[in-house]
Amino acid sequence: MNNKFIAFIKHNTYIFLYVLLSLFIEFFASFLVSGELRISQPGIFLTLVAIAAGVLLLIRNQKARFYVSAAFLIAHAVADLVFILMYTLTSGTIFDFEMFNLTKDGMGTIEATSPNFAFLFVSCFLIGLYIVLGHYKTDRLPLLAKTKTLNIAVSCLLCLVLAAQGTIAYFRGSNRAEDLTYKLYETTDNSYAKQGILGNFVTQLYKGLFFNDVELGDTEELENYIYGKVTEPTEKFGEAAGMNTVTILAESFEWFAFLSDSERYPNGLTADEATLRILFPNLYELYDTSYIADNFHSREKTDISENLSLLGCYPTDAYVNYTFPDNALPFSSPQVLKELTGAESGYFHNGLSDFYNRHDYYTESVKIDKFFANEEMVAYSEKTGGSYVDYTEQGERNLDSDMIDLCKEEMFPSDRRFDTHISTITMHGQYADRENLKENYELLDKYGVCPVPDENDKHYKDKYAFRTYVAAAMELDKAVGEIFDYLENTKDKNGVPLIENTIVVLFGDHNAYYYELSDYIKDLPDTDTGRRYTDLFRVPLMIRVGNKLAGKTAEERTIDKFTCTADIVPTIYDLLGVKYFENMLYGHSIFSDKTSVLYSRAYDVFITEKMYFYNLNNIIWQENGITQAYIDEVEETAVELLEKTSHMNRIYYNDYFQGEKSAEFKEKLRDINA
Repeated sequence: MNNKFIAFIKHNTYIFLYVLLSLFIEFFASFLVSGELRISQPGIFLTLVAIAAGVLLLIRNQKARFYVSAAFLIAHAVADLVFILMYTLTSGTIFDFEMFNLTKDGMGTIEATSPNFAFLFVSCFLIGLYIVLGHYKTDRLPLLAKTKTLNIAVSCLLCLVLAAQGTIAYFRGSNRAEDLTYKLYETTDNSYAKQGILGNFVTQLYKGLFFNDVELGDTEELENYIYGKVTEPTEKFGEAAGMNTVTILAESFEWFAFLSDSERYPNGLTADEATLRILFPNLYELYDTSYIADNFHSREKTDISENLSLLGCYPTDAYVNYTFPDNALPFSSPQVLKELTGAESGYFHNGLSDFYNRHDYYTESVKIDKFFANEEMVAYSEKTGGSYVDYTEQGERNLDSDMIDLCKEEMFPSDRRFDTHISTITMHGQYADRENLKENYELLDKYGVCPVPDENDKHYKDKYAFRTYVAAAMELDKAVGEIFDYLENTKDKNGVPLIENTIVVLFGDHNAYYYELSDYIKDLPDTDTGRRYTDLFRVPLMIRVGNKLAGKTAEERTIDKFTCTADIVPTIYDLLGVKYFENMLYGHSIFSDKTSVLYSRAYDVFITEKMYFYNLNNIIWQENGITQAYIDEVEETAVELLEKTSHMNRIYYNDYFQGEKSAEFKEKLRDINA
């Protein structure tokens, strides 16, 4: 018996070693991203390993078996390394099937990012040792008998098991489910802790290929839900009636880019306010004349934040720009405002036109009237004799002020009402030295702000990145100044300066997660902190309503309640005096007495002022002394949000508003605003 067992081991040495190494690599990789030493639902991954073992079992030649097993291990390690890299780079994004659409967009960033050296070293050492030892041991192992029918049967059976596992995994918890409230009551961790990295990949692949739709369901119930509730006006309702709108998404913009606050930003700016007002005159002007949402949060990728500021909603299991590039979206704010006010919409972004599939999506689906991305700006500059420089050809970020200087007449027409959307790019990571920010570096040095750090400083890389980040923020300040100068010096057809009749909304799309800069500046490296962890995702939102707030104190202009990106559209509608269908908006006006819950599509987490959680059974962080009454309130609000999301998923996946439904929506919209 023993002899037979030993012989069996010798015959299948490479299979056993492959299984052991594969298990170690996966559990180690999962630990690095999830912090968990276990995988709670390893079935998919184990089946995948078993199938690989089954393939090896079919190979008769020991040398061939060795080389194939080594190839399997290398492929496994490389795949895990890529997913770890993506997770680290994006500060916690877990792979899902729709990310295949982002491969081209994100490749350049990934290429410029350092790998996880712990995983790289350990996996290279183990696989290298396996290859070296295996190379010399191959000839000493016994020859294998001819492949038996049983081996083939076992391998086929394992493939069927994998298919069954994928189906079970899908139905155990699919984001495509009609009712999404289950998300609140799951008992598992994030997908990597739950299934491992490869297990999650296979599940997502399976879901994306075979279960890629959502049932429309009862159309009468859906219609009643859509139109059943109209937004309630706040005390600010109609304060900006008749005004133009300018919405500026400021890439990676944080308060610490221009404000000094040693308590909130221990490693941030240390200069006095007088100096900072010299370096950032325009951001301070906006700060002094705007509503300040001091407790505003975002935990999304740029494209999702951008869409939330245009649509006020987003599906849970798709990337709108790619998945629904030509859907009928009459509920987009550009179409709503055009229908009710006649405003001409424009979108301006000094990045590439096809990045996030922006051109096709914004022109075909959102129905932007004027679309300008980098390519259009280059052509427009050549046509008009402008001085716009395309720095992408030099491997640098384009300058926001160049975009404003070139396109300001298109952005802010004086002869008609406008609804302009601007997405900046200069503050986008990576934060290495940039030649086109040379003048800003010189100004920082002149005033002793963010000096070049000592190479021996343990935070050298953090401080060096922060220096470029602040220099890029100075460029954003210049762009804001260009906007203000034009609006102040250009009059509309009635002779009124545009600045008096324009709402200017500026917000950060997400925190500065590149190089984990936000973590460093805020000194919030993990959730085991006595400070408020959700502050990691607290970013600026400032709303200037013409000159209406001139002379108001900061206290009078500050909104203290928890707000998020989904609140932008309902706030603009509220200020303009536009009534809307509340069930189609995930957020609320920042002036309302309702508080939103942030559900992050990109990171699959819920965030409130006092909580950060995957589900109510897996709360990652909560404030000390939190009450059950508060948790109950959060649960109620989150359920309401998920009900909205469930209905909107049905709308997105079935292109509900195509044809007559679009006209019906516009008619009902006009009726509630009559």
